[in-house]
Amino acid sequence: MSGAGIKIFTTEDFAYRNVVTKAGTYTVLASDEFIQVNGAYTMTLPALNSLQQTITKKKAYKFTNIHATADATIVPGTDTVTGVANTIGGKTLYTLKPNESVIITGSEVDTDWVIISPYPQPSLIRVPFNVTKVTSGTTAANIFDADGAPTNFNVNFIMCGGVSTTATASLTIKNGTDTVVTIAKSTTAYAMVGMPPAGFASVKKGSVFTVVTDVAAVDAYVVILGTEQVYTAPQS
Repeated sequence: MSGAGIKIFTTEDFAYRNVVTKAGTYTVLASDEFIQVNGAYTMTLPALNSLQQTITKKKAYKFTNIHATADATIVPGTDTVTGVANTIGGKTLYTLKPNESVIITGSEVDTDWVIISPYPQPSLIRVPFNVTKVTSGTTAANIFDADGAPTNFNVNFIMCGGVSTTATASLTIKNGTDTVVTIAKSTTAYAMVGMPPAGFASVKKGSVFTVVTDVAAVDAYVVILGTEQVYTAPQS
């Protein structure tokens, strides 16, 4: 198939004509092609049997999650005749982590949206990791470096201990401008206190991750525990 629009019969090409960005729950239209999701929102697909009303009677979509921390969700529609819900790759929904994309396709006679990219679907492995950083008073310190987070990861737990013991200070961990957690450090050197992240756990690759104390010249030792999102290619 050639010309404008999505090239349905290939896993490589994606010649879209329009891009829409959605920052809220959205019902996908037959005229949509490339949808960027900016937040923890649900995109609901049209029923596959409704494609009989279109010219080609088939459709492909590309979705990309452009949010730094939130997971996006794609859910299939429900057959307008049988009342049975469609599926996506055999599943009842598809979750997009930050920075992930998926291309799906289906026709009027299908009940399942086929995932054509990435294909074959990689296996997801959560690999534990930890990172440490010493704060520098009220000057925000990058936990990673100027390039930000080296990969997508989930924050599971954050601990900190006092390096300076002259005062009680609060440490704030931030992902960009979003506060991950605020912890009052111990006044005993290296006595650790910990807390799970507040509100969210997912961090997008490239995000600026910082730590700062609210008292000058009061430093602390910060340990972040998490899991990295690692994908492995299926064995042939």
